[in-house]
Amino acid sequence: MSSDTSRSPSLLDASCEGFVYDLAALSPTDATAWGIPGFDGELQDFSPDYWEAVADRTREMIADVDAFDDGTDDSDDEDDFDEVDHVTAAVLRDRLCLDLDLHHHGENLALLNNIASPVQTIRDTLLIMPTDTPEQIDAVRSRLSKVPAALVGYRESLAEAAGHGHVAPIRQIDELYSQCQDLVESPSLLDDIGLEKDSAEVETAKKAFEEMGDWLSEQLATHAPKEDAVGRERYQRFS
Repeated sequence: MSSDTSRSPSLLDASCEGFVYDLAALSPTDATAWGIPGFDGELQDFSPDYWEAVADRTREMIADVDAFDDGTDDSDDEDDFDEVDHVTAAVLRDRLCLDLDLHHHGENLALLNNIASPVQTIRDTLLIMPTDTPEQIDAVRSRLSKVPAALVGYRESLAEAAGHGHVAPIRQIDELYSQCQDLVESPSLLDDIGLEKDSAEVETAKKAFEEMGDWLSEQLATHAPKEDAVGRERYQRFS
């Protein structure tokens, strides 16, 4: 005989599910990566307001963890944690508090590298979007049309970070500039996302990446440090 090991979702489980769906709405590229439908035509703008909205929702989630945790609650009621909840809470506190620490130190605003920053997020998300149906193609068109606003917001974040002395090293900026140019010049990855190469949406996105590259090379690069080293404090923050 096998024992029933099923477990009913707890209040913390429900809160986590709500958190994920709220993040999907705030960050539609994540929704696409996670397979959550309903946001494929949208695109976050990566502006300071965007990062603050994500941080606000993260703070709310941490507050939920604390409110549900019987270790911080004198009453003996239905929100008491079981063993699974204790593991969930520990992981949430570890990762989400780290996210907030990075946000507090302006790391999100200054996010720029050769692998995982907003330019690559936009590019890679467009490349994984399906184009098998008219509805899917419409979603790609819609998201492409929002690329200019997303990159304007990204520049606002980078400029605000630069105002506080936080700028990526010149080698990273040069590499991101090259990646922007690769999206502009033919053959471009944007030519292979399922739309006509000369479609208005593709051309609009290419123009936005061109303007992003120009801004990186003509403005942000002038403030960039020449050395790659991040320093002990930043290294510890990301470790």
